[in-house]
Amino acid sequence: MKNYLIHIQLQPRTKQELAAIGEAINIALEQNAIAHKMAYSTTDKHQFGYLAQSEKTANALRMAIDGNSPLPTQKTINTGFCNGDKILVMELGTDISENGYNVAKTWLNRRAK
Repeated sequence: MKNYLIHIQLQPRTKQELAAIGEAINIALEQNAIAHKMAYSTTDKHQFGYLAQSEKTANALRMAIDGNSPLPTQKTINTGFCNGDKILVMELGTDISENGYNVAKTWLNRRAK
């Protein structure tokens, strides 16, 4: 089991588009991660991060979130990503330090190996 930080940066969108993208990302994470939680977001909601626990690789998670299935048999979800949107998925270790991100730290500590 691996813990990941998923950082997403979206091009300008309407509030309705951001809500639809957020819902689609949650569905993609529900299907591809054992657990997930939003860790942070900017006030305009165009940049945000999730913590996720999964047995899948970082690349498989990224592909599921941006709508590109890593497997031909896996159902893809249209998350509404477009050119210019950015996504970074990185595996996290066990050494955590934070200031103001206590919820994220608690979530990770509960899932530490």
